Amino acid sequence: MNDFTTIFSAEFMRRVTSKPFVIGTLLGVVFISILFRLPGWLSSTFEADTNRIVLAGPPALTDPAKKLLDKDYSIAAVVDGVPKVDLAYLTAHGKAIALVALSNVNGHLQIDVYSRDLGTFAGRQLARQLAPLSLSLATKQSPESIAQLLSAPLKTHGVSSKFSTQDAADSAHGVANVLALILYMVIIFNSQTVMASVAEEKTSRIAELLVSAANPSALLAAKIAAVGLTGLIQIAAWIAAGVFTSSQMLGDPAIATGAGANEALSNSAIFSFAVGPVEIAQFFAFFLLGFLEYAALFAAAGSLITRTEDIGTVAVPLIMPIVVGFLLAQFALASPTSSAVIVASFVPLAAPFVMFARIAVSTVPPIQIAIALAINLAALFAMIYVAGKIYKAGMLSFGRTPSLRQVIGALRA
Repeated sequence: MNDFTTIFSAEFMRRVTSKPFVIGTLLGVVFISILFRLPGWLSSTFEADTNRIVLAGPPALTDPAKKLLDKDYSIAAVVDGVPKVDLAYLTAHGKAIALVALSNVNGHLQIDVYSRDLGTFAGRQLARQLAPLSLSLATKQSPESIAQLLSAPLKTHGVSSKFSTQDAADSAHGVANVLALILYMVIIFNSQTVMASVAEEKTSRIAELLVSAANPSALLAAKIAAVGLTGLIQIAAWIAAGVFTSSQMLGDPAIATGAGANEALSNSAIFSFAVGPVEIAQFFAFFLLGFLEYAALFAAAGSLITRTEDIGTVAVPLIMPIVVGFLLAQFALASPTSSAVIVASFVPLAAPFVMFARIAVSTVPPIQIAIALAINLAALFAMIYVAGKIYKAGMLSFGRTPSLRQVIGALRA
């Protein structure tokens, strides 16, 4: 225990006070804050350019059409008749994306769109929104009454859902996706940091002194625990930045203007409330287990490296389970009660991603959470024990990779 405490405290202080850690954490906070505000900024900047149109046609058609389109389009001008349309005309009318010409052809609505870029103009969406006007011409009823008939009231009722509203469920899915991505990034970056640190100690021959002076398993566990704690500090800072930014956006609607921007604001600002503190605590628990499991694998692999140039080559196959776990989390978000997803949520290396995804979007029995934690905790101790054996064999074989027989011998020792 003294070996573990001494090495852990020294390794943790070295890492947490290093310039790369401080700069990386601060840059992450800035990035997360910008990421949450970016949809509103982009929407307020580009929404007018992509949704600004000119309406052309007789007032009997353009007046009701303007009411139907006002919610999602910025009407730059309304003109009677169809002018000659070219790029200069659209630019002169507030850089409009298109001119929409309406006409009555034998009692049917005809829509002609003159767009500067057909790839960015949603013509089918425009046609759907003008459908009430088209039906109005055919039935002689007002477009408002037609629109009311077409928009049936919808109420969603969860039978076994943990959410009371559809918005809360959608927000939880979004937050779970963000947290899964953060977990993915932190595990990849910090696990490779463990591998690089171990490989550096081996190539510099510092490890020979460390292994001879301390228990290899305690040495490896201390290094992994130190990196794990720094990873927790980093991820806590990033999540706190996201929560703080989203809560600030709730009281600052000026960040976003327009329908699309307000929707982005609402989706971002609900971050603090879509996933509760219990779920966040469980996320940290599974993050820590997953990180330590992968760190043990990366550290063991790092001890087998003879040249630091080989780190990238060795890291690639170890990254694949992380990618698989992240992809399984996406399936878990879509179908949290699937038998395959439930089984995967207990499997070491995959459970940190899959179990949290299930917890975020569904009600998971506490016994399943407890079993998953117990299985992964047992797997972690086994991994650290085996990794410690491989670590000792690898660190004492300077200048060459230990043979398979030497590794097997070290495991039996």
